[in-house]
Amino acid sequence: MTESARTVFEKLLYEGMSCTLATASLDGVPEAATIGYAADEKYGLYFQTFAHYRKYKNLEKNPCGSIVITNKLTSVQMDGKTDELKGEKKERARKMLLAKYGDEMECYLDSPSAVFFKFTPHWIRLLKDDTYPPTYEMVE
Repeated sequence: MTESARTVFEKLLYEGMSCTLATASLDGVPEAATIGYAADEKYGLYFQTFAHYRKYKNLEKNPCGSIVITNKLTSVQMDGKTDELKGEKKERARKMLLAKYGDEMECYLDSPSAVFFKFTPHWIRLLKDDTYPPTYEMVE
């Protein structure tokens, strides 16, 4: 019996340690970066970056992005919107990331130029296995 797409997706999402975030400037210049993240129960991904990085400058003007999480046999693609976090939401994201990655991450999370975001997916597609032709299933 094969696992449901949602089960495979959730395992990949919650056990994954990094993902690739793709952003673009308003004039279409792309940028992709590997980032660490923590996910909530509604599939929101929380991440931290720095104000001088390209992804931050892109997200300031264009909050849309795409994320890919992969392991050896499966991957998930997500399109969605990002929101910069402030106040209590920023602190929640900081605590989630610290819980996932440990104290060695604290120097990054507490940097004066650290900025926190939440990525909310509106489209999720799972590549279930490494067969050919590929088997895709929509999760959301």
